[in-house]
Amino acid sequence: MQLLAPQLIPYLCKPQRLLFDHPEFYIIHDYVTNTYALCTRDLTMIDVDCDQEDAEAISTFRTTYLTWLIEQCEIHRDWKFGVYQTRKGFHVFVLHQICENAEERAQLQLQLQCDFYYTIFTYLIQGCCIRLNAKAKETLPLYPFVGFLGKPLFFVAGVHNKTNPNI
Repeated sequence: MQLLAPQLIPYLCKPQRLLFDHPEFYIIHDYVTNTYALCTRDLTMIDVDCDQEDAEAISTFRTTYLTWLIEQCEIHRDWKFGVYQTRKGFHVFVLHQICENAEERAQLQLQLQCDFYYTIFTYLIQGCCIRLNAKAKETLPLYPFVGFLGKPLFFVAGVHNKTNPNI
C-alpha cells in the first residue's frame, strides 16, 4: 500500500471546491466529475461491486457477498455494519469501530473485499468520501438501505429480526 499509493496521487488531484467544513467532516464538489461528497476520517466505508454488467450476475454477486458478510459477523461477534445497495454492489459502513489509522482502515477494507482503488484513495486522503449525488446514469433513490448486520443488530430490510423482534 505504501509503495503503490503515492504513484496514484496525480490521478486524484482534481479541481474541487470546499462547500462545508466541520472539525469531524467536510463536503466537497468535484468539478471534473460533478460529484458532491461527504468526507470524514471517522467513518469507514467498504465499496464492493460486481465486475460484470448483466443484472443476473449482479444479483448473484449481491446475494453471495451479503451471505458472506453475515457469516463474517458470526465469526467476528463484535462486527456491525450498515449496508446500502449500489448500482452494482454495496456500500458497507463499519459501525463497530473508528479506524483513525490509515493502515488499519486499509487492512479492514481489504479483508472485507473493498474495491482496491477505493482502498488506496481512502489510504491517501486518510479517511473516507461518500458520494452524495447520483452518477450520470443512476436514478434515485441514490443508495437504498439494505439493513444492519451484526449482533445484536441483525436486520435486513424486509426480513424479520430473529434476535430482537422489536427491530
